[in-house]
Amino acid sequence: MSQIFILGDSNAYGCWDESGGWVDRLKQYYHKKIIQSNYSVDHTIYNLGVLGDTSNDVLERYKFEIGNRLSDYPNERIIIIAIGTNDSMLSVQGNKSFVDISEFENNLKKLIGGCKELTDKVYILDIPPVDESKTKPIPWFSDWSYTNDEVKKYNEVIYRLAGEASLIKINSELVKQNIQDVICDGVHLSSKGHEIVFEIVKDHLQI
Repeated sequence: MSQIFILGDSNAYGCWDESGGWVDRLKQYYHKKIIQSNYSVDHTIYNLGVLGDTSNDVLERYKFEIGNRLSDYPNERIIIIAIGTNDSMLSVQGNKSFVDISEFENNLKKLIGGCKELTDKVYILDIPPVDESKTKPIPWFSDWSYTNDEVKKYNEVIYRLAGEASLIKINSELVKQNIQDVICDGVHLSSKGHEIVFEIVKDHLQI
């Protein structure tokens, strides 16, 4: 039996994909494997993505969220961290980050450390790109912007911490695509974007 927990924001949750996002695709993939094995294997996926969350929010809730779902008898326990887009928001004036980058780094260190108390299999995704033509400013949050320069800065923090958690790089594959094909509203992954992320994550897990 394996338990797979995904901690994250709206892209982990699956906005606005009719197929439920990359996490639901992962769930469907493992459901098929369970059926094909004649129920001799068991993989349980928990989508703990919350719209609008930052690293502060995930750090505050992850112990409660995971703790209430832990099985006493898993053969394998995996935690995937997919956070940072909302942390990287920049004020329209360009003088303030939504979550300061040093705070973001400290939050991730604490989060990774806490998750490693539960399992040695902790993964972290880098932050996907944004479509700046739609996010400067953000239509639904007009005092703030998403920019790829800020995404890059926050991703550099994630890359520095890659020795503490297994890194899953999605940004580099997504930027190879036409941005409007993989990002639907400026910041959320499109169906194609979710499919790309699903394939990358699935290949990294190899279970």
